[in-house]
Amino acid sequence: MEEIIGGILRPIGRFLVEVVFQIIFELLFHFPGYFICKVFSGGKSEPKDSWIFFTSVLFWLIVAVVGYSAYSFFSGGGNA
Repeated sequence: MEEIIGGILRPIGRFLVEVVFQIIFELLFHFPGYFICKVFSGGKSEPKDSWIFFTSVLFWLIVAVVGYSAYSFFSGGGNA
């Protein structure tokens, strides 16, 4: 009985995890790069995957640097 339930639930769980990670990847990684490439190309053509990848990495690096800088600025600089 346990093998039957495991045999049914395991593929369903793998499918749900795959769908969730695919959605997260598309929204958080692919979408910003695609949108930025589309804006700067003037909408003339579809951006290539390599440009989308590099633009997404650059976007998230800028977000991290700006977030860290804002945190450092607003945190007061010291505890003393």
